[in-house]
Amino acid sequence: VLKVAILAEKYAVDYSWYVDTILNLIRIAGDYVSEEVWYRVIQIVINRDDVQGYAAKTVFEALQAPACHENMVKVGGYILGEFGNLIAGDPRSRYVDFWTAQHKSDISEDKCLPCFPFSSSPLVQFNLLHSKFHLCSVPTRALLLSAYIKFINLFPETKATIQEVLRCDSQIRNSDVELQQRAVEYLKLSSIASTDVLATVLEEMPPFPERESSILAKLKKKKGPGAVSVAELEDGKRESGELNGGGERGQDAAAMAASNAVSTLSVLPSVSEVHTQTLL
Repeated sequence: VLKVAILAEKYAVDYSWYVDTILNLIRIAGDYVSEEVWYRVIQIVINRDDVQGYAAKTVFEALQAPACHENMVKVGGYILGEFGNLIAGDPRSRYVDFWTAQHKSDISEDKCLPCFPFSSSPLVQFNLLHSKFHLCSVPTRALLLSAYIKFINLFPETKATIQEVLRCDSQIRNSDVELQQRAVEYLKLSSIASTDVLATVLEEMPPFPERESSILAKLKKKKGPGAVSVAELEDGKRESGELNGGGERGQDAAAMAASNAVSTLSVLPSVSEVHTQTLL
């Protein structure tokens, strides 16, 4: 998985393609995707204004899957918390109500159902993220709580709904100290701070300083006969330009290699299956 992520970054000629590839990698092989991989896609999205709206739209659609890996929730929480305003109300970002879609033939035109509007409105984004909350680990829940308070700054109309979530006993009396502290502090911040203070405290993340890719840094620590030469990868970057690609033939070959690797990962057994086989 690490090698696929490095190939995708090295040979990508378009940031949108890179985002699509990494999100597809998380969807197919989420159990094998290390934190460095999704950290890197976040860093690139933060640093590139031209891909932020596309990344928000893509991750919003990816989160609508009935089964969504926790790494996808992390990426979605971070990106929507920062750039959800770029797709709010965008008709190209469609929310699919799966129950309504499955029972469409049973619904008469004059019957109204209490379902979400078919768009990426602020409340739809929040409800989509919060529907994953109870399925996530403590670190991911902490990230989602931070995304919620960001939503209050981006979308003041969601303030009452989010405060209700922060105020519930499962948050302010949570057995985990980190989650309890975040819920209490975010609730107080949203209650007593003025709009200007909120905008200052919760302003958009500044661009990350240019530094070595966290994926390459991890690869340097990796030892063994199967490890990829970091020097060769970095030489290739200097020749072709990071995220700009080299010759067309090299780009096509790398894209095909990355695609084949992702396809191969889709047939790998899940972690639970490996554990089951070991026990048997």
